[in-house]
Amino acid sequence: MLVMWEIWKERNGRVFQRRESSVPSLLGKIKNEVVAWRLAGAKHRGSLFLRE
Repeated sequence: MLVMWEIWKERNGRVFQRRESSVPSLLGKIKNEVVAWRLAGAKHRGSLFLRE
């Protein structure tokens, strides 16, 4: 779910703010979010990703 959320935010940035991230940048944002969720106590990776 987290991956889809980041892709959705990227899409909104492109459509509404005319802002575009590169693929490596988007992957970095996803990795940073995973770290933040883990630090916040998310324990089950299944809640962060669609597939492992």
